Amino acid sequence: MAVQLPSGDAEVNTVLLRNTDVVRSPYTVYTVGGDVFDVGEWSGYPFVGLVPDPRLAGLLLGGHGLMPLFMISHGPAHADLLTQVRVGDQDALFMWSGNLRVGLDAASGLVPDLLPACIEAAEASRRFLNNHQYHYQTFWPGTEIEHKITLSPTVDIYALATVFAGLVGSGGVAGFLPEYGNAFQQWDFDNVMFEISAPADEAGYVSFIPDSTDTYVMKRKWFAQDAVRRREQKWLHVQVGGSFEDHIREQFGVTAIFVGAFRRTRFDVSCESAQTGNVYAIMVDRCRISDPGGPDLCQVEIEYLHSRTLRSSAAEHVDAELGVLVTHTVRHLDALGEAYEYGSLSKLTYLRRLRHESPAGGR
Repeated sequence: MAVQLPSGDAEVNTVLLRNTDVVRSPYTVYTVGGDVFDVGEWSGYPFVGLVPDPRLAGLLLGGHGLMPLFMISHGPAHADLLTQVRVGDQDALFMWSGNLRVGLDAASGLVPDLLPACIEAAEASRRFLNNHQYHYQTFWPGTEIEHKITLSPTVDIYALATVFAGLVGSGGVAGFLPEYGNAFQQWDFDNVMFEISAPADEAGYVSFIPDSTDTYVMKRKWFAQDAVRRREQKWLHVQVGGSFEDHIREQFGVTAIFVGAFRRTRFDVSCESAQTGNVYAIMVDRCRISDPGGPDLCQVEIEYLHSRTLRSSAAEHVDAELGVLVTHTVRHLDALGEAYEYGSLSKLTYLRRLRHESPAGGR
């Protein structure tokens, strides 16, 4: 069954079709051989939970095993295929998977050989499309890209995070939608940080986060000064037999100095650009400094995470899209009357300042 959905000429990468979306459209039912079986008008969402609407099942002679597969976005200048990559009991997520090489009927956009063309285009990228979570890619592996906004230590981070979640969820940031199945996260973990100051090209820090298996997540960042882009690498399930300092020396051949310890509580609002498939997080966090002690560090971090797309050109939009999210974040902080300072203040710099103010502290 092919249903025509409204579309325009704008490039689109990701579409979320919800069961609250009312689809009113002419439809055409084709046989496997490509002959027209039936035509009519459709109104409503085609599925109830994970199974077809009874009207749809009846129309297609039973068809209980039907599922949404493709969506066609077409206009005078384009005909794009979007393939279903996630399906739930209340919605389905589609992403761009190619340009169709069939001529579309000017009136309806539907032709008998449309389905074979869709299957052929999707098959060409099936390992990317049809394996759960593998439709993500990262354009700059090993590089963190994030903007930081430092807040008052008295801010209510959960209340603020829910404001941003509501903003994204209600369509308040034009062109962005919640990341499917991952729109809101909460984190709470300890962190022990060590500074590396020399040689210059190794400057940065190594930190250790205890996990649930009595090992550590080890994270290293390379930077001489706070910046939006920093080199980053993580290792999971790291076993530390001796001291952290010895482990760093053995692994990297550098000398590390303990700079601080803290407990980080964080709420993440993840969103996706419908145009590009780039995924970002607005993270609101609080770091309670246990060593050397001092005021909590509360921040909003707006970070590029990864991309749900086949188009390499999506990389060209990351900086601009981050800028849009920063603008919306700052605008709402202003509206809420929250005190803040925009910049790139890192936790290393903050701990270094506290250590300078409390030189007697330390392990």
